[in-house]
Amino acid sequence: MIPLLPLKLEHAIREVAAQFERRRRLQGRLMFGAVFLGLLIGLCAVVAFADRVPVIVPVIAFLLLVFGAGYKWLYVPQRTVVTREQIALFLDVHHPELEDLIVSTVSLHGSTPVSEWMTEQVFQQVRELSAIQAPPVIDLRVLKRVRRAVFGVWGLGAVVLLVALWQVNLGDIAGRLFFAPALPLPYTVEPGDARVRRGAHQMVWVTTDLMGASKAIQWRPSGGDWQTAPLEPGEAGDVFAHQLRDLYADTEYQVQVGAYRSDVYTLSVWTPPEVVSIGLLYRYPDYLEMEDRDVPYGGDITAPEGTEVVVSVTVNKELEKASLVLDGEKEMALKKSDDALWEGALSITENGTYEVALRDADGEENEYARAYKITAKVDQPPRIQVRFPRGDDEATAIEEVAFGFSIKDDYRLTDYGLQYEVAGRDPVRISLKTETARIESAEGEYPMALEDLELAAGDFITWTVWAEDGKPGRSEIETLGDPYFLEIRPFERLYRQAVSNEGGQQGQGRG
Repeated sequence: MIPLLPLKLEHAIREVAAQFERRRRLQGRLMFGAVFLGLLIGLCAVVAFADRVPVIVPVIAFLLLVFGAGYKWLYVPQRTVVTREQIALFLDVHHPELEDLIVSTVSLHGSTPVSEWMTEQVFQQVRELSAIQAPPVIDLRVLKRVRRAVFGVWGLGAVVLLVALWQVNLGDIAGRLFFAPALPLPYTVEPGDARVRRGAHQMVWVTTDLMGASKAIQWRPSGGDWQTAPLEPGEAGDVFAHQLRDLYADTEYQVQVGAYRSDVYTLSVWTPPEVVSIGLLYRYPDYLEMEDRDVPYGGDITAPEGTEVVVSVTVNKELEKASLVLDGEKEMALKKSDDALWEGALSITENGTYEVALRDADGEENEYARAYKITAKVDQPPRIQVRFPRGDDEATAIEEVAFGFSIKDDYRLTDYGLQYEVAGRDPVRISLKTETARIESAEGEYPMALEDLELAAGDFITWTVWAEDGKPGRSEIETLGDPYFLEIRPFERLYRQAVSNEGGQQGQGRG
């Protein structure tokens, strides 16, 4: 009976199979890496230079090819078992002596008789193989070189990918991911998309070298129908234009030159913030005892000093900010009462001006802000006019002297009357106001019985008319009219003058 193959021979054959398997997998990875690198470079080139192709097309092709390469050089070798035929072919090419030994050993198991000499020769070779340390039947240096090549190819692919991501414009790639950019038009359109003030006109300019082509513009307001008009030639030969007039709503327009249509542009109509009306609520100083006055449609402010004026500004749209600009410099913020109403209180102390400054949510400010006047009226002292007696006078101590006067004030009279002072005595003030209602002017008369004053000839009476308007801090001298003097003369002098006058008249009669 023929013995089995020696143990070392069997191990050598298994090692050949394992190394062959590793070599095949490494070669598959190397091929996949090389193909992947080539496909990656190709993808970057297509994305960079084929800018009229949607990016998604080369990306899908790249993924399909990578999937196919991975299936062929990674998945298939992993799932395929090395056959005996492949090992036999490998031994036939690289190790014929080992193949001969195996064939000889197998032949001894056959049923055909073999000479003793041949059997002895085979066993002799087997014993020699078993006695030595068999080197690897596959050169491990080759496997290491293959492994290094695999890592090199994959590393180079990673570098190429990083460089590509660094250089390309990702925003541009994202923009043409699914759609190819349109071909450049042989003309330019201005202004394209633009913002237009409500009610204004907008000129559309087209510059083109296509002289013989028809040129037209189409437009429509928001929700309206399309309208068409030809473009009119401008002063320059390659410039054509059309004016869109009275834009009160967002308007779309498109230009066509020959067979080329532009994009649809939008003129966004914006309404600047404007003052619709200004309401003024006057709150007068307390001493004037005047009721608040509401002026719903005001502007210029005229009020006594110390008046508080509540300015209510009604606007045409929702705003971000509203304020009063005083004298072109100082800014006073207004508070928002609702979307269309802003309010603020202004204290009137001196003459000046104010403007209303508005700013909407888009940062647009109101145009042509008007300057309104602020007039601070000074509350003047009451104006006193004496009707009689006229100027300085004289009287006897028993006469009755009548005083007459008229008084007028800017806003109100709180009290008025006559004031007199006998030389050497304290002044006496007599109130003559009898009205209970609010008054701004008055006329009065007062008869003064001098005999009640216990006067003597030679006494002097200083008298004047006084009036008060209740203004805090007003000096006493401002409440007095002009002073006048009344001299008390002797009664005898008056009698002698009367007799003398009578005698003179009689003498003239006799003559």
